[in-house]
Amino acid sequence: YLVRSPKSLTGTLQVVVGSLQQDALIPMLTVYDRLGDPLPTNTLINGHGQVVLQATQTTADTDYFIQVAGDTAVSQYATGDYILTASFDAVPTSNEVFASGSLDAEISKFAHVLYVAEPQVFHFGLRSGSVTDASIEGIGLAIAGTPVQVLAPTGATRTATGTLLQPGAYLVEVSLLGESAPAAGTSVDFEIFGQPASDPFGIKPLNPLTQPDYQCDGATGSYCYPDGTNSSTSFYWTVYGKLDGSTVQFGDASSLTKNWWSTSTLGTSFVPSVAADNYVVPVNGQLRVSAEDGVLANDNGQGELTANLVEGPSHGQLAWNSDGGFIYTPDSGFVGTDQFRYQAVSGGRLSAAGVVTVLVEVVAVDVVGDANHDGRFDSADLIQIFQFGQYEDSVIGNSTWNSGDWNGDGEFDSADLVAAFQAGTYLGE
Repeated sequence: YLVRSPKSLTGTLQVVVGSLQQDALIPMLTVYDRLGDPLPTNTLINGHGQVVLQATQTTADTDYFIQVAGDTAVSQYATGDYILTASFDAVPTSNEVFASGSLDAEISKFAHVLYVAEPQVFHFGLRSGSVTDASIEGIGLAIAGTPVQVLAPTGATRTATGTLLQPGAYLVEVSLLGESAPAAGTSVDFEIFGQPASDPFGIKPLNPLTQPDYQCDGATGSYCYPDGTNSSTSFYWTVYGKLDGSTVQFGDASSLTKNWWSTSTLGTSFVPSVAADNYVVPVNGQLRVSAEDGVLANDNGQGELTANLVEGPSHGQLAWNSDGGFIYTPDSGFVGTDQFRYQAVSGGRLSAAGVVTVLVEVVAVDVVGDANHDGRFDSADLIQIFQFGQYEDSVIGNSTWNSGDWNGDGEFDSADLVAAFQAGTYLGE
């Protein structure tokens, strides 16, 4: 197609091509100058039946050529009917780059966290770099807990339809796509871009009692995000890190082309909510908490919950489990209150930070052998002390009352058992 720019307008040429049959033509666009050289372009939209290409650096009263071709990688998408429109503008349309990085054999899955402070409709796009390694077919992007999923073949750009995101934290995953691992030293760059439309409804369609909005105390229009960043922008991206697994299934390689035709609707999911947790442990003791009694037991979310540790304790050691269970050992001799923080994760959504408070106190012991402090010396105490594995071990002074040291010498050995049974307080079954 031949188009001519207006006589007094220098700027950009925007070409829009819509495919008219579902699951048919996937258009490939190129813009040439009058000498037949390709113009620099950027893709604004490429997916869900439409391609919008913007050619920059156009000059006034000049001829340009637009070529439309089919995606020949799959014959089904090489032909079909379409509609084309072209327009010139002095000011280019720009997308904001949200995040970027690279994937390789060592880091094939990576994630960012998107914090959203106000209800917004986001239009997300994904650019995948070019690579010669045939084992890499593209890059997938997904926002867990939402309909957003974008699959970009290598060297291509793909976009998703608008998606409403409520305030909260979203895990944004990117992953290499291919039937085998890439060769060592091969990497593919990616770029996540898009446009947000803040407060599209003029009101907040959310429950302010349960949804976090990161509003700074006493500062209207200023947002305080969990990593300490203060900003006037109502959304914020930060790095989450390498992923060993994924909450998203991208499908096989054929999904790279099928995804271009997929449709999604404005949607959202619920942010998990957390409640404060309180525990008590005796001085020089150890607190062992199962998943059933753990930090997630009083939290809420859609589907299965997992727990991510955000900040550890200040006065002890913590062994953390993602099911909400943990083992807390206070520092020797410490008496007082210690705290640590975690986030609940459900469907890829992250809660606000929950606070776990542990009171380390001096406990009056009346029953020799009562390791678990339930007021009785019975088989439960014997089971507990042997689970610590400190009976007549080679480590000097590592035992406490909770782990079998009932005579106060810092060791758990036969002398402690003799002392307990001589006291005559054992309660049989």
